[in-house]
Amino acid sequence: MQDNNSEFDPKLMYGNEGKLRDWGRLDPLTQQDALLTAQMLKRNQVIPAPKAKGEKIVILSPSSNVGFYEAMIKAAFGNEYIVIAGDIAEVERFKHGEATHVQLDANLLPFPNQSLHVIFDRQGALWHAAYADLQARTTVNTSRLFEEYHKKLQYGGLLITDQQVIAKLPTAPMIDRVYQNKRPTGFMNPYTVGEANWQYRVYRNL
Repeated sequence: MQDNNSEFDPKLMYGNEGKLRDWGRLDPLTQQDALLTAQMLKRNQVIPAPKAKGEKIVILSPSSNVGFYEAMIKAAFGNEYIVIAGDIAEVERFKHGEATHVQLDANLLPFPNQSLHVIFDRQGALWHAAYADLQARTTVNTSRLFEEYHKKLQYGGLLITDQQVIAKLPTAPMIDRVYQNKRPTGFMNPYTVGEANWQYRVYRNL
């Protein structure tokens, strides 16, 4: 497999151990994109509502960086939703808003099986897994992550990832290249939400 985006070097963005340089700085475009993302998910009713009184919908972002997108999602959906902003790096000092911040490894999520309603992976662990697999011409990293997400999501739970956003190299097209446009095991055929030039892909767990 050839990488058609070879001009993009992730080392320019990421330092050692996946730590983003200058995480504390959020440019206006990123702030606007986070707000629009939360509003779109709410407007299109992508994330399910609680089915019973007192039920909490659990949304995990396993690669949240500073947690700004997660803060916007929490603000948009309110107290019936638990939004967990996780990252392999220490993110507590960068936290935004009222999301819960946890240091974690996306490949070994510290949650019971079938306990999550939604996983929101925007430019996160799936991006890194797919990028590594494209370089190595394998599916090992991406498949391991999909397997972990499949285990932790409830039946019918949702995996949301970026398909066409402000990032130079969105996640979903790389997943397609890794799997040669085949569906990842454990998930239904995905569908797209959003608008032209600003879209997310949604996988439903089997």
